[in-house]
Amino acid sequence: MLEQELLKYGYLLIFAGTILEGDAVLLASAFLAHRGRFRLDLVLLTACAATLIANMLYFFLARNMQSPWLLDRLKQGRGKRVHEWVDCRGAQLLFFSRFMPGFRTLIPLACGISSMRLAVFAAVNAAGAVVWTLGLGLIGFFAGHTVERLIADMRRHEPVIVGLVLAAAALALVIRGRHTLRIWMFLRAALH
Repeated sequence: MLEQELLKYGYLLIFAGTILEGDAVLLASAFLAHRGRFRLDLVLLTACAATLIANMLYFFLARNMQSPWLLDRLKQGRGKRVHEWVDCRGAQLLFFSRFMPGFRTLIPLACGISSMRLAVFAAVNAAGAVVWTLGLGLIGFFAGHTVERLIADMRRHEPVIVGLVLAAAALALVIRGRHTLRIWMFLRAALH
């Protein structure tokens, strides 16, 4: 039932999810495309459109709102540094902003309050969206092959893997036990 709903509204969910948490949603959607649940071309187009539209909205929000609260917020702390960087290297920062967690929203906002022209923003935004979407989408798609092989290998070597995990757990307990014993002896000596 949940799978049917996911598939029914899948591309809409990819669109919304890309705006909210781009990397994870794009990687997971591309992986599902590898599994045959989605079409890779539609996943890439949907994610690209979502990230393009989101950045344009952030740009226009900052450009048109010009609220004192937003301006103050973007000109203090990390926002101040980003605003200074955008004035110097706005196009480069915008292009790579999707690859910089924590700056994905801040850089388009800073571009909106800077003197960056709309045509420059739109061109760089589109180029960055295409590179990000293709790069991450193809990684997610082709990682599916690797994950499937890894799972098949793990099943084939399951007894060895289980043995190694149990040995590592036992070693961790022994090391922790020695550490706990030393702490106990230290506390005992300190209290007497």
